Amino acid sequence: AVSSNKVKRVAASLIAQGSFDYPWLGVVITDLTPQIVQTKALETANGVLVTEIAANSPAEAAGIEAEDIIVAIDGVTIRDVATLTSYLGEHKSPGEIATITLIRDTTELELSLEIGKRT
Repeated sequence: AVSSNKVKRVAASLIAQGSFDYPWLGVVITDLTPQIVQTKALETANGVLVTEIAANSPAEAAGIEAEDIIVAIDGVTIRDVATLTSYLGEHKSPGEIATITLIRDTTELELSLEIGKRT
C-alpha cells in the first residue's frame, strides 16, 4: 500500500514539474536479523545494516560505511528497510539535508547527509 502522504507529494510534483525525483542515499541495506543483533551485541533490533555504499553517493560523502547500522533519520526511529524507504519517500526530497543516526561498532554517531536523486 502507498501512503496518502506519498501520493500527495508525487502528485504535487507531477503537476508542478511533470516528474518526481525520488530521494537516494546510495546505500544497500538489509533488515537486522536476530543473528546480526546478537553478533553485534546491539541493545535493540531497530535499524538497518548497511551492506554496501555506492561510489560518489550521498552516503559516501557523509562518511557512512559498510557495517554501519542506521537507527534513525531526523530523529525518527528506523525499524527496518520499509520504515527507512517510507520515511524518505514521504518526507525528503533531493537536495534536502537529513541527520542520520547510526551505530558504528559500539559508538553512536550523527552524520549530516544531503539527499541525492535516484536516477
